[in-house]
Order: sequence, then structure tokens, then C-alpha cells
Amino acid sequence: MGNNKINRFTRNTTNSRKDRSRKRKHIFYRKSGERNSSNNNTSAKKIKQHDEDLNVPQDDHTVYRLLNFITVFTAISNLVKCKKCNCDVNFQICSERGLGFKIAVMCNECQPTYINSSPFIGHTYEINRRFIYVMRILGLGLEGCKKFCGLMDMPAFLVQKTYDIIVKNMSACVNTVAKKVFVKAAKEEKKTIKRKILGGKGKLTGKLIDKLTVYYGLAIRRNCESIEKMRNAIWATFYHYSSTDQNPQHDHCLSGEESWCKWQKAVANNELNSFKHTYDSLSNDVLQAIRPIYDDLSKDALLDRCIGGFNQNNNESYNQLIWIITRKTLASSSTMVTIAANISACVFNEGCSAHLAMLNSMGITLGQNAHNYCRQADEKRITEAERRAQLATREARILRRQQQSSTLDVAEAAEDLLYGPGIDDSV
Repeated sequence: MGNNKINRFTRNTTNSRKDRSRKRKHIFYRKSGERNSSNNNTSAKKIKQHDEDLNVPQDDHTVYRLLNFITVFTAISNLVKCKKCNCDVNFQICSERGLGFKIAVMCNECQPTYINSSPFIGHTYEINRRFIYVMRILGLGLEGCKKFCGLMDMPAFLVQKTYDIIVKNMSACVNTVAKKVFVKAAKEEKKTIKRKILGGKGKLTGKLIDKLTVYYGLAIRRNCESIEKMRNAIWATFYHYSSTDQNPQHDHCLSGEESWCKWQKAVANNELNSFKHTYDSLSNDVLQAIRPIYDDLSKDALLDRCIGGFNQNNNESYNQLIWIITRKTLASSSTMVTIAANISACVFNEGCSAHLAMLNSMGITLGQNAHNYCRQADEKRITEAERRAQLATREARILRRQQQSSTLDVAEAAEDLLYGPGIDDSV
């Protein structure tokens, strides 16, 4: 910078200062190509325009294949000539960024013609975002991407900085889709349960919800050999917490001195005259709100599938979906955990087709193969669920589950995990 002074008059009239250089023109830098925020806003608008089923358009011209570049394009070079000058042509790779590159079609007379290996999203290749998303839902990060590319004789993958930028973009897009799915789930919940003011004393608190949830699970596991026993144990907690001193409703509770119900203990010990309930019973509003839920959760069709005490299929478990994306045994950042939780929630609620919505929100075009895979995966999920419910396949699972139950019972006894309705009657 020169040493010529600029006086105040010149600075005010020309809007210039010696100590401030002119603004540099933007120069594209390949490692910062993913810093393109315009797609995030556009993607958010696209998601908002989708209907309630998160429909994603299908592009039949999007099809990917793995090929040996040298073998394929050497053969093509021997078969074709330049259309303009009739000279031999050859193909070269240029502008490599991750899995994306350009094919330079060259001859001795004409200027090179460039063909993109995949569509562009701003300054970036679409294939990189697609690849990182798919590897992420398989539980693999940057090192997994590098290992895949290395062992497949593919070029070295992106550097950490570019990978982090793509993950940040993926997080924003996944959050956008997740919010839409959560809003849809909330609307469906409102249609199922009529909203009421259920907070306060004797109302439906978070602590009580957790307690009733635990007791429902215990009722299933401890009585899995009989539908009638499961139903009786389920309704025992409902009537137990609706009981008052004036109107006790403990007929469904386990009787005898060893019962978890203090009222039944008092009956067994002839102390009923001095017995007082030590907890606040649920109000009528709460009872009316949760009774339909208990009706649904105690139907024969549902309890029949619980005979034997077998668990939900791991492939459909929400927690299992999270641990596939982010391993429990490996440390992960909060961003990765959030991405895993949101993707799992969307897939759990909407099925495999939720992946299409999230990829589309990242600016990625989905072809026929992706749509077919998601449709077939969802159909298989439904078919497997129906198959597991059939009596012919249930008997073997009942036997295996009963064999495992003895081992679990020993572990529970060793750890003194004895808890149930009535041990803590404070609500």
C-alpha cells in the first residue's frame, strides 16, 4: 500500500479511505464449495409445500451405476469420433471433488467438452451429499466413507472440513423434515384425544404418565401367559389410582398379604377400618381422557400378540433405529445424535419413504430406484409384522421367550428389581 495521504475532504467526497482496501471479488475455492446456504432456504420452502404424506417427485432420468472408468471410456474412444472434425476423441477426468468429477471429452482440433458425473447443487456435486447421508444412516462417518472408497478403488474422499460442512447442511435439512413430521404427529394426536386442562393436583402429570407406562409394561411381562391376566393387571392400575376412601376400587388388584396394593394388604390383615389412601385419586376429567387409551391397550387383538412376552422387532424399535445410525459404543457429537434421533423419528412414523423427503430437502433428485426401494422396504415391514402375528410363527417365539424369561427372572431377583403399583402411592 502506498504512503500517499488522503485528506478529509477527499475521503468524504470519494468515500474512500487509505487504510481500507477494496472489497475482493469472490473466488471459488473447492474446499468451501459446500458453503452454499441458498439451498437450505429453498429446501425449507419445498418441504413446506409438500402434502401431509411428504410426497417426493420421481425423476426417471436419475440412475447411478458403478463402472471402471478406464475400461469403459477406452472402449468408447475406440468406437466414436468427434462429430465436428471427425477426429479421434479421448476422455479424461477433471474437477474431482469427493465422488463427483467432470468428464472432459477431448480431440486434437476442437475445444474440450465437459460432462458432469452428477448434478450440481450450487458449486457442489449432488453425489457427495447423497453418499454421506446414506453412509450416516448405516452408522458410518468420514472414516467409513474413506474406507469404502479406498477398498472400492475409488478416489480419496472429501477432507474433514468439507465433510463437516455437508453434515451441517444435512442437519438443517433433517430438522426441517422432522419438524413437519412432528407437526403431523401432533395433529393426529389431537384428532385422537380431545384436549383438556389436565394439569395440577390429582391431574395427569408427567410423573404419573411415566408411572402408568411402567405399570402397563409390568402387567404385560408378568402375565404374558394369559390374555385375561394381562387385561386384569392393566385395569388394576387404572382403578387403583381412581380409588378414594369413600369409593375404593381395588377388586382388580392382587389380593393377600403379599399384594403390592396397600388396600388389599389391609383387607388381609383385618385393618380396613383404619385404612386411609395416602395418595390423591385421579380426577374424573383425567379418567375420562385416559379410559379410551386403556380400552385400546387392553383389546384382545393387541394382547394376543403379547402372549409369550416376546418383544417388538428390533428393526421397528425407535431406539434400535437410533443406535444403527449412531453406535452406543462409539462417542458421537451432539449434532450426530440429533440427526440420528430426528431421522429415526421420521422413519418410525412415516416409514422408509421419510428418507426420500430428507434427501429431497438437501436438493437431491430421487429416481425410480430410490422410490422402488423405499416402497418395497415399507411393504416388507408391513408384511413381516403381519407374518409375526400369525399363530404358526408365534409358537416357536413363545417357547424361546419363555426360555429366556427364566434367565431374566434370575437377573431381576439378583438385582432386587422388585417394583410395581402400590410401592409408591404418592402421585
